[in-house]
Amino acid sequence: MSTSNRGGRGANVPTGDRTTKADRKEQARIEREAIQRQMERKRKTRALVLGGILALAIVAIVAIVLTSRDDGTPAAPGELPGMMTSTTPWGNNVEDLAGRLEILGLPGLSEEVLHRHTRLEIYVNGQPVEVPANIGLNPDAGAISPLHTHDVDGLIHTESDDPTFAPNLGTLFDVWGLQLTGDCIGAYCAQGDKDLQVFVNGDEVMGDPREIPLNDLELIVVTYGTEEQLPDPMPSDLVPQT
Repeated sequence: MSTSNRGGRGANVPTGDRTTKADRKEQARIEREAIQRQMERKRKTRALVLGGILALAIVAIVAIVLTSRDDGTPAAPGELPGMMTSTTPWGNNVEDLAGRLEILGLPGLSEEVLHRHTRLEIYVNGQPVEVPANIGLNPDAGAISPLHTHDVDGLIHTESDDPTFAPNLGTLFDVWGLQLTGDCIGAYCAQGDKDLQVFVNGDEVMGDPREIPLNDLELIVVTYGTEEQLPDPMPSDLVPQT
């Protein structure tokens, strides 16, 4: 009788249920691992995508920098060292010339390949301001710009080993290290009835003065002040010099 009872208890043990639970645990483990692998693949994919975007951004920035340096425009205009935002007088400011030239990426010096002359005159509040000698020239520091002056006559020499070099007024002021914007020269910014105006061969040029090209045998006059303080007559003729 007791044997029969033991047999009965053994026949009622849910062995099939224990197997099913084990299968479910194993299936859950497999699913967890599959989810973890999927999440890992997504993480790697995101990392690759972000890496690709970063690489493309770097390539684009490098391309912009190289392009800007080809035409003489500074890669980072606001970061040029030694920029003067002071009142007159302004010296030739060659102490930080090497650092500015490194950023500007201008071509080398050559009188034989390209040689042009542009005269620059500056007036502040009706008074002429000297354009100093040796702007862009600091041979002791190994810094020589294809845009430079030799004397205090305001004659800008463009002497480049690149025949396609086409600098503008902004490039010259960046070499000089003197602030020039659409509204300011040095510390003098448009306010009230005082304004920054630029004339080429006697004619006023509207728009961004930095974009005015340094053409051969032209006279550029930069003025700051009121209309009554403009030079009268406005200088308009460049006497060719070599």
